[in-house]
Formats: sequence, C-alpha cells, structure tokens
Amino acid sequence: MGEELLSSFPDSGNSDEMNFFVKGRFKAGTQNLFGILSIQFDQNGDILNNNIVITSFSDIYNISTDESWKKFEDTVTQYKWKGTYNTSLTNSLQAQLEKLKQDTSYNEQLFSFVSTADDSGVNVSIYDLLNRILHDKQLLLDTRIEKVSRDIIIETKMKKNTEEADNKAETARTASFAYGKDAQVISASPILSPVKGKPIYDLRIGDRIMIKPDAANQTAQHFIELYHLRLDNRVKPVPAEIVDIKADSKTSPIEIICRINQNYYAKCFEDERQVKLRIYDPRIDGIYNFDPLTQQQRRKENASSGGTDSLISPTAIALIGAAFFIVLVLVILIYLML
Repeated sequence: MGEELLSSFPDSGNSDEMNFFVKGRFKAGTQNLFGILSIQFDQNGDILNNNIVITSFSDIYNISTDESWKKFEDTVTQYKWKGTYNTSLTNSLQAQLEKLKQDTSYNEQLFSFVSTADDSGVNVSIYDLLNRILHDKQLLLDTRIEKVSRDIIIETKMKKNTEEADNKAETARTASFAYGKDAQVISASPILSPVKGKPIYDLRIGDRIMIKPDAANQTAQHFIELYHLRLDNRVKPVPAEIVDIKADSKTSPIEIICRINQNYYAKCFEDERQVKLRIYDPRIDGIYNFDPLTQQQRRKENASSGGTDSLISPTAIALIGAAFFIVLVLVILIYLML
C-alpha cells in the first residue's frame, strides 16, 4: 500500500525521509470487545501520532491490516464521532500509547522491530501494551507495518483538510440561504424509530424525516393551528426535508434544520448519536400538503361557503315557513267570514 502511494507522486527534495506506521486490529474475546490502532514514527524513531479506539461493535474488526494508514485513522475518527465506542477503555488505551513517548527503553525496542520490518516483534510488543489495560486471556492481535514518504503523508493530510474546509464552507453557504426571506423557524423534535429508522449519523441533506412541532413554542403553536395538527390533545407529526446537520463538538447535541415548506423551517436537537430517526413514507404516513397558496385558497373557499350558508340558514327557513303559515291561516279566516 505504501509503495503504491509512493509511486503516485513525483519525487521531491524530502523523498528520502520516511515515516513508519504500525497498524493493528485486536479482539478481546472474553469481554467481546474489538478495536484498531495506528502508531506513526518518524525515521528517527520518535512517535509523531497515535490513534486507538475500542468498541463492542464487531464490524470494526473487519478492517484489514493491508488497508492504508489513512483508512485506519479515518475509521478511528468515524467511530469517535458517532459515539459508538467504549469511552473509558479507549481513553485508558490512548493514555497508554501516550506513555510510549516517555518510555525511552520500550520506545526504542518497538522502533527497532518496526524499522527492521520484524512483524513478530511488533506484535509481541503491542500485545503486551494492550493487555496491561485489557487483561484478557483471549486477546487476539494482528499488526502490519507500513512505510510511507513523509511528503505523501503531508500532501494527503493537506488534501483532507482542504476537503473538510470546502465541506464546511458549503454547509455554511447552504445554511446562510436556507431560510427564506419571510421564513418562520419553529422548534420541533425528531420522531425516533429504533427498528426501521435511519441512524442519525447516516442522515444526508435532502432526506425527509418525521418531526413533531413543539407545542410550547409560540411560532410552532401558530403553525399547529394553521394546519390543524392538534388531534385529541396531541400534535400530529409532519414530514420535513433536512437542509443542514451540524454539531459544535463531538459531545454537543446534533442540530438538524429542516424545511417544511417555503415559509416554515424546523430546528431539532438530538443528544444521542446512536438513535435512529423515522424517515417519511407517504404510503404509511399519508400525503401532506403544506403549500401556503393552497391553504389560503382553502380558507377563502371555506369563508365563501360559510357566507352562502348564512344566507339560507335553518333559522331563516323556519321564520319564512312560520310567516307563510300565518298568512295562509289569515286568508282562510277571511274567506270563512265572507
């Protein structure tokens, strides 16, 4: 993998400066825990970076040690962002890796195995490091060494940073014009669906989810009344299209901004990162029409039909009938008197 990376870039003045990556996947069979790690050394044996994560989700163990160092780093980041990892053990193992920087003897021994491509020696050293924390008799470990040009590492990370910056800029641009000029923003809560829902970390802009307007919010109250969403002291959920998803940090709530129609948007917050949200399905949830023009036309038609009905109301009909009866009686009396 490293040689493939080297061949894809032109030589540079620093092409002889190499970095070494120790990539590993492990399984603690007794505790049913799985994890991956990566340790980056420079050519002098100094540790530049290390990443590790441990989780109860076995799919992380499917990653092959033949994958690139970048794949390992991105996978660790992904699990931590999702929150699908064992926080306590991950932090303990991360701290254990950090101690390598101060443990000169251990560090030198490990790097001697790395620099000579001694996979067996690396495996034994990392195994001992992990089991200081895990204490698992059924611990399995698979490691691989990857040698990569420092220039390629820098270029790869710069490209990633540029892509992330572009994505953030696009998100900011989208958010800046997502709200219409006269748009109203209501508070709402996403509807959860633990079985058939879509994981919150897999949501994409354009997905339509079911949300419940917050009746305690004044703007939401107006929306509820306008579209007759209150049924038997409960508020009916409505579909909304996601236009933005963001979180200020890995531990802060996820903010989801949805568009209901051109006039109304909803802002939802979710603390949990492992929940599944209910996706709108017209076959199950029915068809919703939040077109403002349709609503205005409907109100006009109701007002018009109401006005017509008032001209021939039941009371008026009764009065007309009574008057006709009185006149008829008077005519009969007059006729009899004659």
